[in-house]
Amino acid sequence: PWAMSHRRHHMYHNHQKKDASHPWFTKSSLTKLPSFTQSFLKSPLAPFLAYPIYLFEGSFDGSHVNPLSKLYRGSSTRAKVECVVSAVSVGAFFAAMYAACGFSA
Repeated sequence: PWAMSHRRHHMYHNHQKKDASHPWFTKSSLTKLPSFTQSFLKSPLAPFLAYPIYLFEGSFDGSHVNPLSKLYRGSSTRAKVECVVSAVSVGAFFAAMYAACGFSA
């Protein structure tokens, strides 16, 4: 799934109108956003907080871990199954690392 999303990401990378993964904001389009969103985007922490949101929620080009998102529209069943397997594998790895480090709920 990473290769597919990465290829789509670079298809129009830095194109002012077609880039889906990093939308361009003009001054006028930025002022149309809610004030909270404007403040958030101007924060130095925005890249660190927004990137996980972008991967999981996929507000611009679709979620990278949800095979039902717009990123996977038109994709094969195999690509969607690979997305699920990948997401479950990453979750299992994090759970194993959490347990291996001795953390408990």
